[in-house]
Amino acid sequence: MIKILYFFVILCVTSQLRANVLPEGHSVPKDVALTASEECGNGPPTHMSPERCCKFPELPTDEYYEHCIEDLELEPVAGSEEEEDDLLEDSCVVECAYNRTGLTELTKESLLAMLEKTTKDIPQWHERVPAIVDACLSELTPEIIKEVQKETIKWLKEIGAQTRRICDLRYLIVEDCFYMKLFQECPESRFKNTKKCNSLLGFVQRCDDWY
Repeated sequence: MIKILYFFVILCVTSQLRANVLPEGHSVPKDVALTASEECGNGPPTHMSPERCCKFPELPTDEYYEHCIEDLELEPVAGSEEEEDDLLEDSCVVECAYNRTGLTELTKESLLAMLEKTTKDIPQWHERVPAIVDACLSELTPEIIKEVQKETIKWLKEIGAQTRRICDLRYLIVEDCFYMKLFQECPESRFKNTKKCNSLLGFVQRCDDWY
């Protein structure tokens, strides 16, 4: 379940606050004229959801989103461009979904167990799980959390939901980080090889720091 807005919010925040290092086996094309900071500052070449380019595994949290939305009695903001997804991007909904799976603490052991189970039938992802978990836990710095909170407040104002409560943002950061890392390593058999998808993948690889 990809929450496209926050996918790019987290991407932009982390790439601005941390050094850009490419994952092993990836390189910047020679014809890229912009510096990494310039390109990342300009945002992605397309706001198409990565879900349209890569067949992601289902995280255990996916089945709980609708239940959490009901329990929290949240309503989408009518007429907003993100009306369909704005509740899926809600920090309280994400925290609730993780808690429903039994993850009330974001420990390395619990996250490893979750991702290893999720990717057990996909070797290309499964072997990268330890690096992915380490990378995403490293994003939980006070600086990044503070910046994501600022972006969250800004976004809620933009969609007219400024009174909505903000919960523990660490769950949102970790989940979106998982999707970013999985997208960067999307197996060829699960990747849609189109110009737009390759452009988006190249941007994410160049603009996100890798553990």
